[in-house]
Amino acid sequence: MNAVLPLEPRWVSFDAGHLDDFPESSPANFLDRSPVGRVHWLNFRGYPEESAWLQWREALGLNPHMMMDAIDAKQRPLMEEYPEALFLSAKSIVKRKGSRVKLEHISFILTKDYVITVQQKVQDRFEAVCTRIQEGRGIVRQRPVDYLVYRLLEAVILPYGEALSHMEDQLDALEQGVVHEPSPAVMTQVLQLKRDLTLLRRALIPMKEVLGNIETSAFIKVEHHPYFRDVRDQAMQCIDRMDSLRSMLDSLESLYLSSVGQRTNEVMRVLTVFSAIFLPITFLAGLYGMNFQNMPETETQNGYFIVLGIMVTCVTGMLWWMRRKGWI
Repeated sequence: MNAVLPLEPRWVSFDAGHLDDFPESSPANFLDRSPVGRVHWLNFRGYPEESAWLQWREALGLNPHMMMDAIDAKQRPLMEEYPEALFLSAKSIVKRKGSRVKLEHISFILTKDYVITVQQKVQDRFEAVCTRIQEGRGIVRQRPVDYLVYRLLEAVILPYGEALSHMEDQLDALEQGVVHEPSPAVMTQVLQLKRDLTLLRRALIPMKEVLGNIETSAFIKVEHHPYFRDVRDQAMQCIDRMDSLRSMLDSLESLYLSSVGQRTNEVMRVLTVFSAIFLPITFLAGLYGMNFQNMPETETQNGYFIVLGIMVTCVTGMLWWMRRKGWI
């Protein structure tokens, strides 16, 4: 269990005509103030202490294994149905500006009368859902508790689409960098995006399986199956976008390596041209730089200018020939 500073659980109780919303720290108070016929939602932000969690488990009479899974951040997304409740776990994205993608573990415990959510982070992932309930927008106040679970799962999936849109914008910028100015920093960003995509994909694929199996649960009403299918479709669309992004990143990586190879070839070509040009010049300079006494050319009155002319002619001729061949 992660050591996260917990806040008091938030209890929201509502129906079409009533709404109660306040912190709730006592299991006994929660049970005593849970009117029949309403939807009850108990939201934990940050993992509670194990002793406090044990009190909630005993008061609610829930399966111990399920309750411990709810506060296990290493648990992969899964669905388990018990006689008294349906357990779901999922991974959502923590928004952190200017840093890598971070995931948080979120658990759902759904009974016929209430739902418990346990968020790994203190940041409230479901604030928008709470606002919708408080303002009476939509039909959430008129629907039973499993419809609320649909809204909560939708709030879990939504950040994936937002993160992918941000990654697509990053990819566009990286393409410009690779084409115009390839550098190791660009390649580092490409590899970082690939790692983030792998992390998101590993989290979302099992969630898609959970959403595909949730309709088999007795705790989900048949009339609400289309809503859960809609969330599953959103997850599948995100996975398709991830696959497309991964393919584009692979292409971008190949383009980067090709660009670097091309720039290396250009540098080598320039160096080769300089080497080829200076080869005959160096030969002539070395030849007439030998200090032998019996070298008739060294006594020629205009020998210096003749050798310079030969050098210039060699350089000019080689440049003309290379340009004609299309090498420069």
